[in-house]
Amino acid sequence: MLISSFQIYFSYSQFVIFDEASKNVGLDWSDRHFSQGFARTDSAVSFRTLFQFGSADVKIFYAVFKRQGDEERVISVPFHSMSEHACLFAPEEDEPLRFDIEPGDYLLTSAQVPCGDEESLLIRLYFEKVYLPAKKSAIVVKDVQLTPQYPLLETARVAE
Repeated sequence: MLISSFQIYFSYSQFVIFDEASKNVGLDWSDRHFSQGFARTDSAVSFRTLFQFGSADVKIFYAVFKRQGDEERVISVPFHSMSEHACLFAPEEDEPLRFDIEPGDYLLTSAQVPCGDEESLLIRLYFEKVYLPAKKSAIVVKDVQLTPQYPLLETARVAE
């Protein structure tokens, strides 16, 4: 089920999903985080984009991720929602974009699809409700830019 859709402008190769109740959502990226394509805490995740800057159509689903075949990068991470709202933020946006989500534990999957030029993406975000919290992240589809070390780094420091 489609929850929301947004148009965003991203830069610094990232966008962030976080629970509205989270206090500090800026995360420090280490070289390992950059290589694996994400940095996260329990209720916030920064995903590395395929391009350094550009625009994206973002579709947010309350559903299990199913491959459609056009994805160039797919990453799944555990995500905990404490409130009834989550937010999408990109460095070029003035304010976070808010959407409704039930409190609880999720497997959050980000699927990125390049759209013709080097500055445009389709990003599909899937919130799959889980009843036992997921423990590990996974790179489901790895593109050539990702060079992860295993096991994946599951935590990030909050930026000061």
